Amino acid sequence: MTKKDEKTKKMKTTKEVAIDFFRVILSVMAKNSSKSYALIVLKNIQKTLIKDFKFFKLVKVSDSTIKVDDMINSIDTKSIRALFIKVIDILGPNLLKLVIKERLDSEDIKYLNRIGVRF
Repeated sequence: MTKKDEKTKKMKTTKEVAIDFFRVILSVMAKNSSKSYALIVLKNIQKTLIKDFKFFKLVKVSDSTIKVDDMINSIDTKSIRALFIKVIDILGPNLLKLVIKERLDSEDIKYLNRIGVRF
């Protein structure tokens, strides 16, 4: 892909990045434990954080899918950044941060960097 192609490529939406972000988190946790445990952990994190991040209810986590309502695209990036950072911090060690960064595609990383989420 040329530099020109990269510039004209459509930037991902918050919804697309959120789906990828939570899918990667579930995958990493499941690989190191089990899928059911990973789902329980993510759902518990959501229960905890929904008090401070009401828009987190727009993310639906189930056994086979992660669905995110289009309304998340209207949430300001400071709030999205704060949520992602909090989720990463809750999940823990730097190793997890590295694995998440490794599994997200370059467009996800660009988006997260642009809104201030650093790995």
